[in-house]
Amino acid sequence: MKRELICISCPIGCELTVVRNNDGTHSVHGNQCPKGEDYAREEINSPKRIVTTTVALESNVRLRVPVRTNKPLPVKQIQGILEELHSMKLKIPVRRGDPVLRDFQGTRVDVIASLSVGV
Repeated sequence: MKRELICISCPIGCELTVVRNNDGTHSVHGNQCPKGEDYAREEINSPKRIVTTTVALESNVRLRVPVRTNKPLPVKQIQGILEELHSMKLKIPVRRGDPVLRDFQGTRVDVIASLSVGV
């Protein structure tokens, strides 16, 4: 197996090639710094992403508050967190940085408001 990635760990943006070896390990080529190798291994073994979306307000379902995770969440759990957030309704006031959802499914990932509303 061979995968090509662009590293996003630093501004260089190295073009990485990840090759699966016969023993199941991975070799990373093309990185100009150690961050590239770490990024490639995590992306292959356990990819994670910051999740951003919006949550409805209890008082007005047309208005929504932008929210984001405070750290990357495993990709396989993104659909679940989106479903939970899209079913929520927040009470005003909401302050930027307020937790909207804590420790999603034991991941230690919180969702925080990105904008203050009604403050």
